[in-house]
Amino acid sequence: VLGKKADSTKEEVIELLKNLELFNGLTRREFKKIYALCHIREYKKNEYLFNEGNPSSALFIVKTGKISIQKTIVEEKKSEHLNIKKHNSKSENNYNTQVYAEATEGDLFGEMSLVEDNAVRATDAICVEPATLLVLFRHDIFNFFDKEQGLGNKILKNFIRLQGYKLKENSRELLTAKLNNEKLACYINNLQQTSSSKIKTAEEVLQDSMSGNGG
Repeated sequence: VLGKKADSTKEEVIELLKNLELFNGLTRREFKKIYALCHIREYKKNEYLFNEGNPSSALFIVKTGKISIQKTIVEEKKSEHLNIKKHNSKSENNYNTQVYAEATEGDLFGEMSLVEDNAVRATDAICVEPATLLVLFRHDIFNFFDKEQGLGNKILKNFIRLQGYKLKENSRELLTAKLNNEKLACYINNLQQTSSSKIKTAEEVLQDSMSGNGG
């Protein structure tokens, strides 16, 4: 029974890996080798995978569950007098959470650990619900690449292509945001001019009215 369960889990993981572009073009035999690198981890709801500032030492693939990629932003409260910032107590600060992304079944994140030496996490990752993840550690991956250079080159080429897609998408989003900001600024400017024009017209009407009363 245990053997059948292990085989079933192995097949599920391999099917999951096949759907990831990072492993595009691999053979069945190569997928089995990647599977051997995977550590299956169970996480509870509200459990952290990592925190901002932790070493970036692994990439994660979501098998089940949902993960929030987020950042805690500290807003220091200011004194009501003299606009002085308070530093005495953490309880005096406001903590806001900004969610950057949510990873669900079949999503991969933390892949920059493949290329950055001594990198640290820029965000937190917390389980929104109970989750099962595949964890691939950086040192395991690179030890494997040393032994399997042909397979390693396949994966690294896929990685470079994926980062290129992301860079293009980010550039497109930045351009869209820039254009939207310009449109918004133009709209506000026109609105201010229209409002100013309306106020001037009202003043003129009032002056005309007063002038008429005086006559």
